[in-house]
Amino acid sequence: MAATRAFIDNRVGEKGSKHGSDVRALQELLVAAGTTEPNVLGGGWGDHTRKALNAFQKANELPVQNFVEPDDDCLLQLAEEAEILIPMPNKLGITGVKILHQWFVDNQIDYEPGAQNGLGTRAFYGLDFKDKSDYAVQRNAGAFQAGPVLMNCTTYVNMMVSVFIHGNVHATPYDGDCSDYGATSNNHIARNRYKMPLLYRTVGSGDKTKKENYFRPDDIDEGTESARLYVIEVAGGSQGGVSHMALLYDGQVYECTTGQSGSACICRTLEQFLANKQKKIFYIFGPQAG
Repeated sequence: MAATRAFIDNRVGEKGSKHGSDVRALQELLVAAGTTEPNVLGGGWGDHTRKALNAFQKANELPVQNFVEPDDDCLLQLAEEAEILIPMPNKLGITGVKILHQWFVDNQIDYEPGAQNGLGTRAFYGLDFKDKSDYAVQRNAGAFQAGPVLMNCTTYVNMMVSVFIHGNVHATPYDGDCSDYGATSNNHIARNRYKMPLLYRTVGSGDKTKKENYFRPDDIDEGTESARLYVIEVAGGSQGGVSHMALLYDGQVYECTTGQSGSACICRTLEQFLANKQKKIFYIFGPQAG
């Protein structure tokens, strides 16, 4: 499990690592940032990697040197050029959620293709860089690859709950790996990762009173409180698991969803969210105090 990830852990290049994961990470960043130097990936430190690095340093008015240290600004600029950074609000509660959500909207962040069928490959880690918590960084299929940033409903909820608690994604229980959640999984990211309890409702009266662990659309508003954060999961029907998840706060639903003309990340009223889900059942987790 990991909340954070550094670009590299050790010096790469002259008087540094010439093989291994740090060299590969630098090469991935160079390719993701659009280097035209051939044959950069797939080997150790050599002339192609050095030339690609020097060309980027020169083009960006950085010191031209045959090595990179873990805290060199060159690495951050490579990631910016690759469009794989997400700025963290470093604000707690719903304020942080709204700031980050607006960044997704302003940058028209799209939904990751195939993620709705459990085929998502992107993971987001708090960037461990110069002892700051300024950014999350996107990895795709376990590597630094060219962006843009793409989200899905699970990665969105995962990130936003952490921002609500910490203002960023740099501390446990956040983890960039969401492979155990969503789709047909019966694990629940709100409960299993963030310890948000499953909400129950009371039905019937007298001797016939009982507790149900699911909600119908008409029950949700009455079963939740103001100024509290909840995670709503839409049950997956006969396939099990969940078909969608979102945040609920003060009657507003924050989500990343398919079929949007602009950003896939939208905010709408609970009534609007439920409009085409009248035959669905829902699981609600929370609350987190706001």
